[in-house]
Amino acid sequence: MWRQVQLVLVSLALFVGTCSSFVVLPSVISHLSNVDARPKLAPYSAGININRGSSPTGLNAFVDTVATFYKTKPYLAAFITCGIKASAADAIAQRIEMSKKTQEKANLRRNAAYILYGGGYQGIFQEYLYNHIFPVLFGAGTDVLTVFNKVAFDMFVLMPFLCLPFSYLSKSAIFGYSPIEAIRRYTGDVRVRGLLKKCWGIWIPVQCMTFSIVPEFLRISFIAFVSFFWLIILSKVSAKGEMDTMNEDDTAPKLCSLQNSSEMCMQSNPH
Repeated sequence: MWRQVQLVLVSLALFVGTCSSFVVLPSVISHLSNVDARPKLAPYSAGININRGSSPTGLNAFVDTVATFYKTKPYLAAFITCGIKASAADAIAQRIEMSKKTQEKANLRRNAAYILYGGGYQGIFQEYLYNHIFPVLFGAGTDVLTVFNKVAFDMFVLMPFLCLPFSYLSKSAIFGYSPIEAIRRYTGDVRVRGLLKKCWGIWIPVQCMTFSIVPEFLRISFIAFVSFFWLIILSKVSAKGEMDTMNEDDTAPKLCSLQNSSEMCMQSNPH
């Protein structure tokens, strides 16, 4: 059953990614070809220049429909894109763990947590944050200083203190453990498993592209495409941390039992 669910999720993620790429790539190319004449991106106004004579009419209509949906319903598009992507990424991570015998069976609650995180934070919240709050704080330009300020604030303030903690808090809400325990697991993955270093290695160059050459109304879709692979890493890192925590919890009572048994033996046989 889980294998069929995985195939559906991955297929949906690939479909959404393909739809987004049909819109993203022409828009990026159009933006790059006119970057000198158009230094700033107008909100939700980037056009899609496609050679109508080189593609079938049906494909052009499909691309226009997808582009219109992403422009006119940005929050719904962001939630659907990022929610499906997050679910598919976690499904792949769980499949890898089961193949390595580090996980016995599929964890649907864990997958639901990633849907919540992907659709809620990476989709709806980031749509508002990057396309409405960031232009107010840092400006709407794509010059080097503006891009640098946006990337620095995103990577060194939002990522360690909001983005990643929200992922762990989402899992705590699904699995029923406390927010304090969620933050403890997050800090453990940062200190022991190098979570932030892995994150910065991927996202610093990606966000430089996001705020410089990707049209505004497609930024969340572009981020969703990259974060599909990032969420596989995040899912595996957090799962490894949870496994270590469970092993520690299982080991502690055994050590106490052995210690108590040793003390009882010493008391019964002092010589």
